[in-house]
Amino acid sequence: MAAASAALSEVRRDLRPGGHFAYAVIGSPAANDWITAMARVFAQRGHSLVGDPFSPGGPFSLSDHDRNRALLAGAGFADVEVTELTGTMAFDSPGAYWERQSRIGGPFPALIATLPAEEVAELRAAVEAALEPFATGTGCALPYSLVVAAAS
Repeated sequence: MAAASAALSEVRRDLRPGGHFAYAVIGSPAANDWITAMARVFAQRGHSLVGDPFSPGGPFSLSDHDRNRALLAGAGFADVEVTELTGTMAFDSPGAYWERQSRIGGPFPALIATLPAEEVAELRAAVEAALEPFATGTGCALPYSLVVAAAS
C-alpha cells in the first residue's frame, strides 16, 4: 500500500460497528528467500533493482510488526493483533523458480529484458546454483514469511 495510513483509516471509517478487518503482507527480507534469493544473485553480479523495497508500496514496506500495530491503532482500530505466518513456497525445479520470478517477479522481467542473452543465461545458472540449499527430493522449497494483522 503506497498510502497505508490513509487506506487503513478509510477501511476503519467504512467498517460496520463491531466489524473485523484482516490482511497479510510480505514479512522481512531475511525470512523470504523465495523473493530475495534471486535479488541476491543479481546484486552480486552488479545489477541494481529499481526502487526501494521498504518505501511505501514496496514489497517490504509493511514487513515490520510494530509498524502495522501503529498504523492500525492510528487508523482508530482498538483490538489489534499482528502475528507471523511462515511456510515454504515449492517449485518443481530451480528452472521453474527462474521461469516464475523472471516473468512475474517484481523488477526482474524489466531488467532481464535489457540484458544480452548470454548474460541472462549466466544469471539463470547462478540463480539455479544459489537454490541448492533449498533442494528437496522433488524440486526446491524456499521459505516465506507473512505478517498477518487483524483488528476491530
